[in-house]
Parts: sequence; C-alpha cells; structure tokens
Amino acid sequence: MIHPAYYVLSDSSSLYKGKGFGPRPSFGQSDIFRLLWNVKKRAGRQRLARALGVGEGSARTMIESLRKKGLVDCAPMGVKLTEKGAKVAGKIDAGIGEEGWVAAGKLSYGKKAYGIRLKKKISKVIGLRDYAIRVGAEGATFLEAKNGKWILPGWGASTYVAELEKMGKRFEPNGMLAIIFGKEEKETERAAWATALRAAGIISG
Repeated sequence: MIHPAYYVLSDSSSLYKGKGFGPRPSFGQSDIFRLLWNVKKRAGRQRLARALGVGEGSARTMIESLRKKGLVDCAPMGVKLTEKGAKVAGKIDAGIGEEGWVAAGKLSYGKKAYGIRLKKKISKVIGLRDYAIRVGAEGATFLEAKNGKWILPGWGASTYVAELEKMGKRFEPNGMLAIIFGKEEKETERAAWATALRAAGIISG
C-alpha cells in the first residue's frame, strides 16, 4: 500500500505552475520528500538547499509547494513542519535510517556509492535494484542485518568481510542497507533516496 503522502506530493507538474519561478528547476520527487524530512526543526532555505545539493531557487519552489499543500509553514526564522507535515516526515523516519556517502569498494564495484539504511527488510530486492537503475543508478547492492552484523546473502563472507565491518561501524546493523552506486554523484544520491522511499512505501513508480 502506498502512503497517502505519495498522492499529496506525486503531482510534480504542479510544482512548476504559477508565475515568478523562472526556469524549470532541477530536482526530483525524492528531493521534495527529502526536504520535508530535513526540515525536522525550523530550518532556513539556504541550509535546506545545501543539504539537498540544489540551488536556492529550486529549494524555494519546493518549499512553496509544500506550504501550499499545508505541510510546512514559512516565517522569517525559517521553515517549520505543520502537524500534517510532521506526520509525513514521521512516516519517512519510520522507514529510513542513517544515510551518506561510502567509499568505493567491492560492494559497489569500485564506484563511489551512497548508503541508506532501510529499517524494514525487503523480500523482493531484485525489483528494488531494477528500480534504482531505472531512476538513475548504475547498480545497487543490498545487505541484510543478521546477529548484529551486515551480511551479503548468497556470497562468501570472506570476500567482503573488511567492507562489511566498515559498514557495521557506519550504519546500525538492523534491517537492510541499500548501497546505490553510479557515475554522477547527484544522480546516485537522488536514486538512493528514491529507492529507499519506494522501499518504505512512500513513493511509487
């Protein structure tokens, strides 16, 4: 079942309607949810733009769309979640844990990757891998947590033991860990978030 927030935010075409926004901004659906998740406490537009790696114009457009949908309030002190927005952010929190860049290694076929922890285990990881590729990644590796450690199901542990130990120090061994890799950093990061949001039932596609 797709979370109701998907239907609130999925119509990306509505983000570009209206006057005063200038050229079509460069951001994806996952960026909108990620911005909402990053607000948490009151946050300024510049900080949010830096967190997402987008320009202030794009951040302004996303914030305005969220405001019109009743998910955030804007004031001179910054952006703040409304009660409705807090519920959506809470749903994201329930499905997504730690996230961030990880060094290139065997798990990412020698490419720099973005790791993001999924708090619940996913049974159909092949479909999720295919989705990651469809939204801009070159590939994806999924680890499972077992007995307080990360494992790579179906592969000899000795081949990846050093990397798995590093992942265990960076990401809590609980649930699953998606390691998304690709050529372009922004596309890879965006694909990682889109994949995690889909795994959490927040977005579809």
